[in-house]
Amino acid sequence: MKFSERNSTAQRTTRIAAAMASIISVLVGTLALIEPTSASPQPTKADVVERLRTMQLKLTQEIGTLENSTKKRLNESTTISLKEDANISTRKITRLADQIADIDKKRTELLARRDFVDQLVLQVDSKWQGQALHKFLEHTILDMSLTDLTNPQGSGDLWRFCTFLSIAIREVPTGRDDVIGILEDYMNFASVLNPKTPAEFLAGRDYTNPTSSVSVKPAAREHLGDNLEEKLGLQSEKPKPTRATSPNSDIELRLRLPLAPPMDAKMTCATVGQPAPDCKK
Repeated sequence: MKFSERNSTAQRTTRIAAAMASIISVLVGTLALIEPTSASPQPTKADVVERLRTMQLKLTQEIGTLENSTKKRLNESTTISLKEDANISTRKITRLADQIADIDKKRTELLARRDFVDQLVLQVDSKWQGQALHKFLEHTILDMSLTDLTNPQGSGDLWRFCTFLSIAIREVPTGRDDVIGILEDYMNFASVLNPKTPAEFLAGRDYTNPTSSVSVKPAAREHLGDNLEEKLGLQSEKPKPTRATSPNSDIELRLRLPLAPPMDAKMTCATVGQPAPDCKK
């Protein structure tokens, strides 16, 4: 290899090495500016209590709305007259009673939720000393379940919800979620009086792993596979077009059919009902 060629190769190598060094320097500087992700800062006691009291106020307002609806339905009962047709009045009374029962069911659930939040406010305000909030709530809510089950007057309806909620708080990955938000989400999802399991809550809420989460909306079984062909760029086989009919279509069809062999005279006379004793059947 000539000296000039060796010199040119060395220069190219030097330039490539300098460019790589420059790129590495930029990457190192960029990475130095990126702060490692960390858990959300621990809220203060005042913050947690305020959020719980906001939940209390919201529940109280919803209860008031339902109570006003109950009054309205009861007032409607004054318009029902038994002098009307018996079937009509019976349907009106039954429909009104069903509406009132549905409102009362919702109100009972909201009262149970408010009772739970009332107890939790007291627990946080009097016992929480700033330790990890999710751990505190996990154990405190489990203690509330035990208190309900060991009530001298008999257990109420709270213990099952508290047990399930304690599990849900423990199983949701920490450092990415607002634990008070988890609590409120589970209460809205599961109900207090007829709670759903933590597994149903987590399956319907998120795909989770120890570091990240993606919200999803589960599809009903009968809808699984919807739009699959569209996603794959496929199309269902289109139905074959049907031939349009016209007044002359029957004539055209008969013209295309092969002609039947001519009948003999004997068969003809038999078909027209003329006496033909020697006609063949």
